[in-house]
Amino acid sequence: MARISYFYLVAPAAIVVATAVLLTIPYLALIVLLAVVVGAFAGLIWGLVRASRVLVDAVSRLWSRRVGTTPEPEPEPVPVVLTSATRQSRSLGQKRLF
Repeated sequence: MARISYFYLVAPAAIVVATAVLLTIPYLALIVLLAVVVGAFAGLIWGLVRASRVLVDAVSRLWSRRVGTTPEPEPEPVPVVLTSATRQSRSLGQKRLF
């Protein structure tokens, strides 16, 4: 029985696949590098915005203590008194006046 070597059948496919992988690896590396750079830039921008926000909050707190201003208190809610006329209008399905 003759021995058949499949090396000659697989070699061209292996060469094509190896070439394709070697040619695409630099492009994949560039894509990954670009993603890393964009991520680092986004982190830097986020850090700058966050630091400026913290600084503005600290200065405004210090300023309000120095000047002696206090935040305005919230107004108290006005109690609503239901009379028999408003109860009757609500029960009949009429529009509310307030």
